[in-house]
Amino acid sequence: MSTTPAADAESLLREGRDLELAGDLRGALARYQAASRLAPREVGVLLRLALVAEQLGERDLYAAAWSDAIQLDDRHPEVLRGYARLCLATHHLAMAERALRRLIEVAPDAAGAHQGLALVLWRAGKGRAAHAAFEQALARDPGDLVSRWILGQQPASPVFADQDELEAFRARWRATLGWFEALDAGDPQVQAEVESALVTCTDAALHAFGDDFDAEHRRYAALVRRFAQARHPDLAFAPRAERARIRVVFVSRFFHHHSVMKAFEGLICGLDRARFEIVLLQLGEARDEVTRRMATYAFAHLPAEAPAAWWRERIIAAQPDVLVYPDIGLEGTAQWLAAQRLAPMQCVLWGHPIATGFSSIDYYLSADAVERADAASDYSEQLVRLPGLGACYLPPDPRGNPAFVPPRGAHATPVRLLVAQRAQKLTPRHDRLYARIATAVPEAEFCFAPDPDAAVCEELAARLRRAFAAAGVDPAGRLHVMPELPHADFIALAQSCDLHLDSIGFSGGITSMELLSLGLPTVALPGLRMRSRQTAAMLRLVGAGELVANDEDGYCALAIELARSPQRRLELRQRIHANRARLHEGDATVAAFARFLEQAWSRHTIATH
Repeated sequence: MSTTPAADAESLLREGRDLELAGDLRGALARYQAASRLAPREVGVLLRLALVAEQLGERDLYAAAWSDAIQLDDRHPEVLRGYARLCLATHHLAMAERALRRLIEVAPDAAGAHQGLALVLWRAGKGRAAHAAFEQALARDPGDLVSRWILGQQPASPVFADQDELEAFRARWRATLGWFEALDAGDPQVQAEVESALVTCTDAALHAFGDDFDAEHRRYAALVRRFAQARHPDLAFAPRAERARIRVVFVSRFFHHHSVMKAFEGLICGLDRARFEIVLLQLGEARDEVTRRMATYAFAHLPAEAPAAWWRERIIAAQPDVLVYPDIGLEGTAQWLAAQRLAPMQCVLWGHPIATGFSSIDYYLSADAVERADAASDYSEQLVRLPGLGACYLPPDPRGNPAFVPPRGAHATPVRLLVAQRAQKLTPRHDRLYARIATAVPEAEFCFAPDPDAAVCEELAARLRRAFAAAGVDPAGRLHVMPELPHADFIALAQSCDLHLDSIGFSGGITSMELLSLGLPTVALPGLRMRSRQTAAMLRLVGAGELVANDEDGYCALAIELARSPQRRLELRQRIHANRARLHEGDATVAAFARFLEQAWSRHTIATH
């Protein structure tokens, strides 16, 4: 008796489910593919095919299956959920948001729907809408650790209305950390849920605390390390077989146009391939001209939303002698991986200029020009001082966008002051300093481009307007806050400005290097830690150390003096421009980095044999 294609497809579907339950995902996938060929419009078959292909990392297969399934049934909860994951993984955030809103419409109690929407909104930079969605998710499921973590650890906006709001967030941050510290790290289910929470974000929101957050950061690092070790005990490494070259594996999300690669592309690519075997693992799929330049190495992209376990296994499979993170602390997955021992020797560069707090990281590679003489005590890792700024960065193209020429204000002799740092570095502490400078220099206008989100920019502008008004200064025509600009437009803006005011507590890094490369005079106030000393170090390198203030009064006095003195600014601009090459002397840094890798690896191999 003959069977119909539908019956055959149903039989294959049952076989696939049996294999799936038995753990044979490859066998199940083959059955689902065969069933799909027989019944291409059967949503149930496409659903199983997509879910198994997703588990196996077969991107093309699951992308096609989810796309076909949503065309056939855009009200099926599981299809909507899977399609949203696909859109999120491929950075189609608006499509992911629409799918999840539809899911909430057709199945308001669907597990994870509100959390999924919140995460999409969060990644889209819609902080306040995301917080509202996380609150909905947590209200529906008090055991939702991801929502609880983000609500407690991340502000709804990087702009705090005032110091009281910042302190309230700090108290909530500590309370949330304490709540997670009390969880049982020995419970496998808790481990998995905490991992899901920790990879969503880092403690970068601590920037808002100013330069006084070391104690909080150490607690945070201890929590991450404790759960990472419980979930994945440190690997033990037998002595390596002798290799002709040291295998150095670099892991980062930022092998593309980003400040981290601006600092370190030259450092990585400058290593001698006759001495080092270089492997790059990118935690995501962003690709541009930087990625293409670096693709001559053993380069692997992994899906942006893949489980951290995927990346862990890929790192282990690469068998690094030395594992190097250009940054730890800018995003959650790299931080979670760095809290584990995945290579005999593990290091971090200063892409995020804060000690990791992890015993799993052996060395912190910093910059000799930036660190204090006694800075070793600031680090949980062994501090390594690379020459100069500890980077290898080519100067920016000085040709800004000729179509972008910001108009001057209506003042007779305006002076334009640039504040170029991100919103999270500009705490309420800064506002009164800017207002003080504005009071003393009535012709001064201030330019900010602190965030891609126009709503965040407006929140900062409103706070600054209040500070100016409180000081008796009319902000109209003197305060310009615009969304983050394309790079060529930013260069054009910088070239139109007369003076740069560095952020206090967490200074500029690559941004300050770019501005000084253009010759723009900059006023800085360093603190004790590397994170607040980079701009000051750059000023000293270019022979403008007199622009480094000792306190807030000195910072304001310097800014006021220079705003009033066009001749003095011109002299400084010429001197800084003449010395700008000192910011980009990367050959010595590359050579020192190579020596460090060879010597540290030699010491390690001697110790383990």
